[in-house]
Amino acid sequence: MFNTPFSDDYNFLYKLTHFIIGFIIALPSSYSYFIFLFIIFYQFIQYYFNFRFFLFNKHIFKKGNSFRHTINKLIDYLYGFLFGFIFNYFFF
Repeated sequence: MFNTPFSDDYNFLYKLTHFIIGFIIALPSSYSYFIFLFIIFYQFIQYYFNFRFFLFNKHIFKKGNSFRHTINKLIDYLYGFLFGFIFNYFFF
């Protein structure tokens, strides 16, 4: 993963949330494609407008974002997706 100025705010809870969403996308569902497109769109909107959204924090919106930070988040989704894909292969 890339080191960014936002790494302190980007804790385990947020990484786990991205991983779980990536895992859910990999499971067989008619909504997976929609969720995938929404995630990509949402992450690049955050990047474009230079803000970050924190659901589990007292400061919901924070100014500042970077391409590396966005890539870090997308990699978390990818890890979850790959894990879900492997899980799906063996258990469904």
